[in-house]
Amino acid sequence: MNKIFIAFLLILNSSLAFGQTFQVYEGDTINVTDTSGFKQGLWIKFTKEEKILEESYFLDNQFNGIRKKYFSSGLIKTQEEYLKGIKEGDFEYYYPNGAIKEKGTYRNSQLSGWHQKYYSENDKISEEGKVENDIKVGEWKFYNKNARLTAIGKFKNGEKDGRWLEYDDNGNEIKHTKFTNGIVIVIIETK
Repeated sequence: MNKIFIAFLLILNSSLAFGQTFQVYEGDTINVTDTSGFKQGLWIKFTKEEKILEESYFLDNQFNGIRKKYFSSGLIKTQEEYLKGIKEGDFEYYYPNGAIKEKGTYRNSQLSGWHQKYYSENDKISEEGKVENDIKVGEWKFYNKNARLTAIGKFKNGEKDGRWLEYDDNGNEIKHTKFTNGIVIVIIETK
C-alpha cells in the first residue's frame, strides 16, 4: 500500500511539472498555459502597484473574446472583441477621464460599419458615419461641442465626393463645396 501511494505521488509530481501553469486571483484561476505553453482563458496583467492593466481572453495563444485595457487610474481605456487573434466585433475607446472617445465595429481587423467619435469634455458626438475596410464611405456628419451639425457630406473611397454643406454654430448654412475624388471643384459661400 505504501509503495502504491509513493508511486502515485511520483506520477502526480511529474505530471504537475509538465502540465499547466496558472495563477489564482480573487478565487478565480487566471493566466493559464496548457501543456504546449499556449495561453488559455482569462489572462490579467497587473501594474507594479497590483492594479489591473489588461484583461484578455485567449484560445490557443490568440486573443479570443473580450480584451480590456485600463489607464493607471483604473478607468477603462479600450474594449475590443477578438476571434482567433483577429479584431472581430464591437469596440470602444475611452479618454483618461472615462468619457467615450470612439466606438464602432471591426471585421477581419479592419473598421467596418457605423463609426462614431466623441468630444472628451461632454460625451457629445464629434463625427459619425460609415466605414468599410478602414475607409470612410457614404454620408458623414460632423458636429461642434454643443452637438450642432457643422458639416455634412459624402465620402467615396475615403475622399470627399459630391456636395458638402457647412454650418455655423447657430445651424445656419454658410458654405456649399463640391468635391470630386477629394478635389475641390466649386465653393459657394452662402452667408
